[in-house]
Amino acid sequence: MKARKHRPLLLIDLSVPRNIDAEVGLLENASLYNIDDLEAMGRQGAQARERESARCHQIIDAYVTVAWERAR
Repeated sequence: MKARKHRPLLLIDLSVPRNIDAEVGLLENASLYNIDDLEAMGRQGAQARERESARCHQIIDAYVTVAWERAR
């Protein structure tokens, strides 16, 4: 890290079995992710999009209701 002037280092280990020792992620300014981490992040992102989609539908339904009542 000294040779890198303490710049952050991102490591992504897509191998099964792992090629990068998990303790590397404990180094200062180093982040280590594996395929399981990426899968979990993707799942969390999908769940967040689903929640936001439901909120969008509620907003749209409210506007449609107001527009429908005004049109009467």
